[in-house]
Amino acid sequence: MAFVQPNKFYNPTGSCIDGSGNIFVADSDPRKDSVFKFSAYGDELQSFGGSKVFSKPVAVAFSDKTLYVLDAIQNKILRFRLSTDN
Repeated sequence: MAFVQPNKFYNPTGSCIDGSGNIFVADSDPRKDSVFKFSAYGDELQSFGGSKVFSKPVAVAFSDKTLYVLDAIQNKILRFRLSTDN
């Protein structure tokens, strides 16, 4: 289970759960600056971001097929539509 691996995260700062039980975790350490998505069982499904997208992701929220990520350095909220179905 990837979610509980030692040293998986350097500085996890925020998390949320979507309607399907998937878990999103923001890691704001400069070595990662990423958001990770895990299944309800803790298996890593994907990660995205990096220093080209985020400067310091510190919080995540999910609503209506959209993931919101707060970037503390850029002083903005980035929005990611997670589904292309209508």
